[in-house]
Amino acid sequence: MVLGILTSRFHHEREYYTEIAKRARSYHIVVVQFTPFSIDPQTELVNGLLFDAEKQDWVEQQFMIPSRIYNRCSYKDKKNVKKALPIINWLQSRPESIFLNDELPNDANMYEILTKNKQLAPYMPAIKQASKTTTLQLLQTKKDVIIKPLHSLSKQNMYHIFYRNRTFHVTALERNRFPTKTFRTKDTFLPWLQSLLQTGDYTVQPISPHSTSPVHIRSILQKNKSGTWEEQEKVIQIDSTPYSFLFPLTEQTKFTAFTNWQHHLSKLDFTFLQDGLHTITKETPRVLENTFSHLFELELSIVIDANGAVWLYHVDAKPTYTAFIRHNIDAAEKIYTAPLRYYQSLLSIKEKQEL
Repeated sequence: MVLGILTSRFHHEREYYTEIAKRARSYHIVVVQFTPFSIDPQTELVNGLLFDAEKQDWVEQQFMIPSRIYNRCSYKDKKNVKKALPIINWLQSRPESIFLNDELPNDANMYEILTKNKQLAPYMPAIKQASKTTTLQLLQTKKDVIIKPLHSLSKQNMYHIFYRNRTFHVTALERNRFPTKTFRTKDTFLPWLQSLLQTGDYTVQPISPHSTSPVHIRSILQKNKSGTWEEQEKVIQIDSTPYSFLFPLTEQTKFTAFTNWQHHLSKLDFTFLQDGLHTITKETPRVLENTFSHLFELELSIVIDANGAVWLYHVDAKPTYTAFIRHNIDAAEKIYTAPLRYYQSLLSIKEKQEL
């Protein structure tokens, strides 16, 4: 049995893949790595890497395209995405292919999908395609909004715009740097806004006042061997930098255990929070699976704003595990073995279908 890890480049997330491969022998599974660009379309052979259980290391190997594929492709460049996606779609279309992961849509489309669920809708900040009209409407009703690039790989900045005392304040969100400019009138603000929107596609969503550093909860969900979603880890991100909840994880990100932090809440506030977290972690994967059939893992980015409201701010189908694993060794073991256990469950399903 072979599990193929489809990755952006060889040895990307090396620690994670290696730890999976070390445990694979106990499950009678061989683990290989390949990229969309290492496939020969004529022969359908792959020039990739195979984990040698005796050497406990990766070795170069040529092999057939694996039928079970754990998709961990994550690109930082639009050009590579455009090249890779047709190949990934072709791999998914092959009758023998079974994927462990799927590509999720942009935040605006994700909002449309998730808010169809009446239980989830109260926890979703309104996300709209940014235009002059939608931005002004949200500013009028909410006073504070975040403008983000529609596509996560965009090099464009995010912006926090808030309206106070008849003045528009615009803060550019750059890592650890937040330059601000002000516009005294709508007539001076609108040309800036229109110029920004001409540079690319953006979304606009409200942010609660005084919530540039909210309590930020990160929840990791994976399917178990029965195909049921389980929460493997739930932590509070420790970062006093403003707007850190809007940026991706880095290897330097630090956490504290949710159980350590929950004592700061009153019994009533904790009950309210638990109800919200339960709904979000239960309903989000259930709703997404109605549209995306190959999901195996999710990271949910949840914030508690200055008013105590709970919001689901972002969903990622390919969590970056390094920071989580360094935080909690016990969770690490579950995270490393989950793809192998779920792979075996997929084999069982396939065998039943063939009977």
